[in-house]
Amino acid sequence: MTKTAFTPKRLAISGLLVGISVLGSYISVPMPGLGSTIAFDSLPGFFGAVFLTPGLGGLIGAIGHLMTAVLHGFPQGIPSHMLVMVCMGIACASFGALYHKNRVLAVVVGYLINGPITLFLASWVVYVMGVTPTFMFLFYLLLLPLSVAALANILLAAGLYEAIGKRLG
Repeated sequence: MTKTAFTPKRLAISGLLVGISVLGSYISVPMPGLGSTIAFDSLPGFFGAVFLTPGLGGLIGAIGHLMTAVLHGFPQGIPSHMLVMVCMGIACASFGALYHKNRVLAVVVGYLINGPITLFLASWVVYVMGVTPTFMFLFYLLLLPLSVAALANILLAAGLYEAIGKRLG
């Protein structure tokens, strides 16, 4: 698939990937007492970033997180989820921009943005909003499950692209 033009085909695939992202939001990691938006909603965004374009993948990832947050009732508040939505878009787009040049670097950058960096920023927002008792409470609570989910989303998207994405293009 060429990466030079926005086409109806790309728009249709993007819509399908957003739909799959919404379905992935139902496969989430439960966090008792906190609710959770750690889910498999970003896999289609990471896949779209390498299969379509980094920008479309970022948009798919951002919309995917927004839908997960909506479906789970914005458990850490709307401002933190808006921040996470933007960061998710940046993570997916960065992954897509780097993937064809250096796959390992793409995975590392995608993980760092989607995992610890976004979690640190969201932890600060949630603390400022008065949702958590300390600044790093949410960070320490979610770092392990978020890391596992982020890496799973990224690695599954890369594997999916390697298995079928090249053939579809």
